[in-house]
Amino acid sequence: MPSFPAYFSAAWNYWTGLGRDGRGAPFRSDFDPMAIATVLPHIILAEVVDDPRRDYRLKVYGNAIDSRMRGPYTGKLLSELRPDKADSTIWAAYDHTVQTACPVLVGVPYVGSIAGIRYTRELYLPLASEGMPVSHVVVVVDFDNKDPLANDQTRWSR
Repeated sequence: MPSFPAYFSAAWNYWTGLGRDGRGAPFRSDFDPMAIATVLPHIILAEVVDDPRRDYRLKVYGNAIDSRMRGPYTGKLLSELRPDKADSTIWAAYDHTVQTACPVLVGVPYVGSIAGIRYTRELYLPLASEGMPVSHVVVVVDFDNKDPLANDQTRWSR
């Protein structure tokens, strides 16, 4: 079993603490990023966009992630960065998180420019808004090159 950095646990514990007693994902309005300040460098906050087809606008990109990417991604749509949804672990993780309103944990091969990183481990946490079961997704990213996840993807539920 791979070990996870402390900020994964901090994000998970904070998110589960926002629970709505089994009535869906926590509300975006209850999510205060400053409550988990140590996690901020490692998160992406994406807004679900359904116009005309589902996409994800990357609203916040933590600096630990941004420094490993090929350019600034804040404000961009996922379709601009990864236009091909087919066989994309990232698209599948976002879509599954939105469709089920449950967290998803995935291992994703790293295609960036930094040598020595083979993959990332990403935890997708859904957030709701009034009238939308999932309006935002918080992604916690760990850049690692030691322990890949078994079977590429593991799903968690509350």
